[in-house]
Amino acid sequence: MNPRHLAVASAGPGRFALVDATDLPYPDESFDAAWALQSVVQIVDQAAALREVRRVLVPGGRFGVGDIVTHDRLPERYAASWTGTGAHTPDSLAALVEDAGFQVLEATDVTRETRCMVSWHVDELFRRLDGLTPRAADECRERYFDEISARHGTAAARLLAAVADYRAHPDYARDEAAMGFVVVVARKGESR
Repeated sequence: MNPRHLAVASAGPGRFALVDATDLPYPDESFDAAWALQSVVQIVDQAAALREVRRVLVPGGRFGVGDIVTHDRLPERYAASWTGTGAHTPDSLAALVEDAGFQVLEATDVTRETRCMVSWHVDELFRRLDGLTPRAADECRERYFDEISARHGTAAARLLAAVADYRAHPDYARDEAAMGFVVVVARKGESR
């Protein structure tokens, strides 16, 4: 996601690179498998990114996508806060993968078994703000925003701030149940 993440990942085993998902710098059929975890919905040109994944996979290569979805009830402006570009439904996420040329093997709604990582950060933000005067809460929010920005980049901090604002909205209790998480498993066909 950013140079700091790349540095941390590169300190361990494996090889990591910070690249443009819509223009991967790898030859055709370079990888046996690929995955995208909580990332497709944050890419502006999602179709181009998935076509690039398909291009770099060998015939028969597997592709897994795990991402945030909405079950149709969440207002779009809130869905965009959670995902960055707007939310998919379970069916539209699977259709996006299929439209990129993959054979969808399975699409599983795992909402009950997962908890979005954003929720933990927002819970922590609210815990820090709880009981503070409005002025102190604003100061704490700014410090927390800077901390998240330093660790994960300003885009992540802006997302958390938007989600925190959304969770303060009266519709939150009703709409939170509309958010979910789906895992799509797909395969690149044997022929081009």
